[in-house]
Amino acid sequence: MSGIDSLAGTFDAVELDRLADPGIRESVGQIRDWLRFCRDQRVGLVCFYY
Repeated sequence: MSGIDSLAGTFDAVELDRLADPGIRESVGQIRDWLRFCRDQRVGLVCFYY
């Protein structure tokens, strides 16, 4: 498993509805979406860190 797949898997496993703080829930959702985008573009973690 590549680095981005591992990191994306971690964020995909988060149950957003269980996060009490709306700001944290939104941030985790944004990170999850960005990781999916980077994975779909097949550019790896360079995309995410950029």
